[in-house]
Amino acid sequence: MAAPTQYEGHLLDERMFYIRYRYGTLSFKVSPEPTDDVYDAVRAEPVFREQIGEDLDGVISLTGIKDALWEKGIMLGEEQ
Repeated sequence: MAAPTQYEGHLLDERMFYIRYRYGTLSFKVSPEPTDDVYDAVRAEPVFREQIGEDLDGVISLTGIKDALWEKGIMLGEEQ
């Protein structure tokens, strides 16, 4: 059984983010307004969406996610 890697949380401005890696595709979404409802981020258009792995990949480390986003100019955390 394949399952996606998923993370969610708040940005410094209190908007929610949602990260998902499934079928080798990494997506990063951000809610348009500050919220505590992650579904506002889930329904948002991706800030980033790219195939970075194989078609059946669904597992990626947080470091792998940060590295992939960093390459596109998106920083998660205080330092890379």
